[in-house]
This record gives sequence, structure tokens and C-alpha cells, in this order.
Amino acid sequence: MTRTIASCLLIACVGVVLAASDSNRLANPGFEAVEGALPQGWAAAGKDVPPALDRQITHSGSLALRFHGDGQQRSLRQTLTGFASRPFTVAGWVRAENVLIAQGDHATLYVHVIYRGKPYAVATHAYHRIEPGTYDWRRVEVRVDPIASFDIKDV
Repeated sequence: MTRTIASCLLIACVGVVLAASDSNRLANPGFEAVEGALPQGWAAAGKDVPPALDRQITHSGSLALRFHGDGQQRSLRQTLTGFASRPFTVAGWVRAENVLIAQGDHATLYVHVIYRGKPYAVATHAYHRIEPGTYDWRRVEVRVDPIASFDIKDV
């Protein structure tokens, strides 16, 4: 089981940009539109618990996500389609307060690229580990280099 031990970990705006001239590919990247207890267009992965919406401590806009360190695996994801097989960047802003990450646990900005007609074993995986500690808002990013000869099904 993977879990993050933390007093609190906040993640604000995220974005997926294919090139400097491209716009953000995510729907609702700042989490401003809410549907029930989740930002519109976002979902928890599998049986994971979604993070809480935070209106008190935000990077920009009126909402951020709060990932509590309560022993539960938490995530938020969005599946994107229509990508060309060329490099792109996924970035976001994080803020941490008394974050402790136990051995074997992690907090990550994680991306996987699934290829059309190919098994999951050949998917491209890229991630940025979120550091423990206490710090103000930091930009984190991960560059994703898909296999150029494969057709991307989704990201």
C-alpha cells in the first residue's frame, strides 16, 4: 500500500503543455469549477480517496487541493486524449506544511502515456517526487518523452 504521511500537502493549479506556444490541455486546471466534492473533470484513481477542496490557502484563484496525511491513499487524475507523440510538460504548484514521508511511501506528480494497440507494459511513465518538509508554493514539473513511433491512446 502506498500512502503519504503528512500534516498537510496542498496542490494547486496544474497544467499539461505540449510546447511553449500551446495552451494548457487540462479541463478545469485551477479546480475552480466544482461538481459535488470534486473539481469538475477530475476523479480519484481506482479506490483512492480524493483530496479535500481548500478555499483558505490557495496559490491563485479560489481553490486548491489538500492532501491530508491520514494513512489513506489519495489521488486526483484526469485522462486526456488527442496527443501527438512528441514531448510535453506537466506542471503544478505545491505547498507543504510539516510533511513527513515514511520509507516506502511517496507523494508524486505522476504521468503515464498509454499507446494505442500496445500493452500497458510499454507505457511511458514519468514523475516528480514531492519533497517532504515545510515550504511555501513551489512549481514542480515533469517532462514526458513519449515513444515517437507509437500512437498515443491517452495520457
